[in-house]
Amino acid sequence: NIDCCSSNVGLTGSLNQSVVKNCLILVEDVDPNQFSGSIADEINSNSIVVSCFTSAATIVVTCNESTIKNCAIGASKINQDLRSVGRITNKTTGICLLENNISVDSNKLQRQSDPNGKDGRTVSATLFKQPYFEHTLGWDFDTVWQWDAANNRPALRAISPGTAGLTPKPTATAAHTTDLLTRQIRANLWL
Repeated sequence: NIDCCSSNVGLTGSLNQSVVKNCLILVEDVDPNQFSGSIADEINSNSIVVSCFTSAATIVVTCNESTIKNCAIGASKINQDLRSVGRITNKTTGICLLENNISVDSNKLQRQSDPNGKDGRTVSATLFKQPYFEHTLGWDFDTVWQWDAANNRPALRAISPGTAGLTPKPTATAAHTTDLLTRQIRANLWL
């Protein structure tokens, strides 16, 4: 369940019993008075965020009884001093599993380096490359991700409906009766 539009920056305000996997969220700047997580303000009830990349200051503001795993924060364009902000999450309540998360060392928010902590492991820009994502974080660069060398970050590969069996092949009738947003959601395309 995604509770949309209560968030100022992120994908959603709240995730409940949800899975967010292989997502890319790029943020240009954040007003510190309206700060939220790039994916959600809060994740609850066994929600899982896995293999996601963001250029925002943090992935989730509050992690409650959920998991954030194999995620990365790239070079942030945030100009404000957000001293109270954790890189992976600001706050954990209940059992929140934080596992194998990273942030590039050029990120303005330098914190304690711990892959299983609220700030993730600090990784040098020289290591923050495709092989690290592929072999240390376990990201799939064969079918899901590609490396954007110009911006030194991962990028999602373009996919079409029916790729890797994600959706059934549409019939001629279905292609004309299904709206574009529904087809994109079924193909896991987020614009």
